[in-house]
Amino acid sequence: MDPALQEQLLPELDPNQLVDAIIRLVKPDQFPPLIQVISRFGDVVTCRVRRSDIVTVYNHPFVFSMKAARLFAQESPHNTSANQFISRENSTEEYRAFPDRGTLPPNINGSGVVIGIIDWGCDFAHKDFIRNNRNSKVISLWDQSAKSVYPNSNRYGYGRIYSTAEINAAVATPNPYQTLGYHPGTGDPTGGAHGTHVMGVVCAGGASGTFGIAPEADIIFVHLGRTNSTENFDTGTMGDSVTILEALDFIHRTAGERPCVINLSGGTHGGPHDGTTLVERAFDNFMDAHSNRVICQSTGNYFSAKIHTSGAVKPDGKANFGVVVADHDHSTNEIEVWYSGKDKFGLKLSHPSLTVPIECELGTEKDVLLGGVVVARVYHRALEPNNGKNHIDIFLKTNAPFGTWEIELTGIKVSDGRYHSWIERDAQGIQARFPDNIVNQFNTTNSISNGYRSIITGSVNTTVVPHLLSRFSSSGPTIDGRKRPLLLAPGESIASSKSAALAETNGGQGTVVMSGTSMASPHVTGTVALMLQICSAKRPNVETIKRLLLSSCTAFNNRDDVYRSGYGVLNTFAAVQEAIQFRASALTEQFGDTESISRHFEKIKFEMGMTEEYENDCAS
Repeated sequence: MDPALQEQLLPELDPNQLVDAIIRLVKPDQFPPLIQVISRFGDVVTCRVRRSDIVTVYNHPFVFSMKAARLFAQESPHNTSANQFISRENSTEEYRAFPDRGTLPPNINGSGVVIGIIDWGCDFAHKDFIRNNRNSKVISLWDQSAKSVYPNSNRYGYGRIYSTAEINAAVATPNPYQTLGYHPGTGDPTGGAHGTHVMGVVCAGGASGTFGIAPEADIIFVHLGRTNSTENFDTGTMGDSVTILEALDFIHRTAGERPCVINLSGGTHGGPHDGTTLVERAFDNFMDAHSNRVICQSTGNYFSAKIHTSGAVKPDGKANFGVVVADHDHSTNEIEVWYSGKDKFGLKLSHPSLTVPIECELGTEKDVLLGGVVVARVYHRALEPNNGKNHIDIFLKTNAPFGTWEIELTGIKVSDGRYHSWIERDAQGIQARFPDNIVNQFNTTNSISNGYRSIITGSVNTTVVPHLLSRFSSSGPTIDGRKRPLLLAPGESIASSKSAALAETNGGQGTVVMSGTSMASPHVTGTVALMLQICSAKRPNVETIKRLLLSSCTAFNNRDDVYRSGYGVLNTFAAVQEAIQFRASALTEQFGDTESISRHFEKIKFEMGMTEEYENDCAS
């Protein structure tokens, strides 16, 4: 059983409480009893299950795999300018690394496309998101973190959903946040919320002096948060694997038949990094099932985080490595080790405070006691059903002693011998780490960015020439050898919309500078929105969009960064040209040889405002 799910079975927890879970079904149309299905993505569903029924559901023949909700958080801004608020008057060109609207014709603007933002902090009243008709570009907002005034008032059973009419009515008042009952500064009291910045990169309208790539797109925003089924309700700093999938379901349903691209700039460190988590499987299933739907994700800011190590255990050999827990780190720390299901390792966990090491054989679990009190728990699972690997999961509790915890792996039966270990991200900001001499900076992509369909983006610094890959941008490949990220986009010193501070009563209008792969991903999201606008009538699937996007990238020739640079750097204008070419080819195929591809190409360019004179102006 999934260790996080086993943690839900602790005797001190309420057996009657409903728990969030993700289940992979043996057959997509066969559901076990005792669960309430909330959202569905092929053979993956999110559900609610009574804690006392978890074991029964887990063992049901219809269940292939069952997981507890795992916490996720936003990618933190990553340089010294992250908290530097700037106005248009003192901004410089280096802060506007994303493409200026002047490089694109006015007709190619994202009109008719829905942008889904799964993030934190939506300033729906910011002047960048108010149209000329005084309505907000945000057509729906689901605040998952809100305590619902009306229990079960939506299909998900938690949070509050605000409609287009409610949002626009609020925008028309002197204090739109109070009117609506939602303020973007709840989690960011000084302003500058992560989600508003991301939203601005995609579709800011220029009121703050900066323009998004697709300024005429509509926005559906989900403010992630803990659900009502959790013990400690968190009002805005975290979401989890269940709330993310239910956010995806909400955006898809709300967008209806309109083309939609979803941006997700968040993640964690852990997991197998091979695309087999149920979240990644759900993402893939979703895009396989629906054309005109694309998910764009950040690759993570973990290249320098010291959270990954790897090695190999020889037959009858040993591998030792330490995990350093800083003084005064009273948060829970989780360490995972993944290795081949064809191998069998022995495991010892030791610490200077323990009189003897804790041994945990494959297929067992152990409590770590200190003074009669549980300070850690160790799980040693055999054959994770989704990838066939063995999995060690160590939870150091909040009362665990500081210092270095030593992990020893012994080769009992070795056919492969290789192992990878990650330290889970600490949302409280006190990160445990591996010692410098054993850190492996490869395979550091975020935990849900290793699937097969999503478009994963790393960060490049475009404020310098030649451009440099951002020092923080996570590195692939996936554990099974696939490229991640797929491409790079501007992610350093990005000026975008700054949300209102908690004390402010009306819409923000300034900008804030942030850096991170969170800022790179929405550049791609905006570009995909333009591509969907151009060719949405042909209902392209994600693989078509991906092929056109990656073939248009500008080469990034740096041998030292081959595992971090994907297929090159985003080229929005070239991607638009590729989308037009795709639509022209589709029209030629539809109508035969009555008109050539080149003729259709010129007609579409004229329709989109891309005349020959325009191209000559751009070239000059």
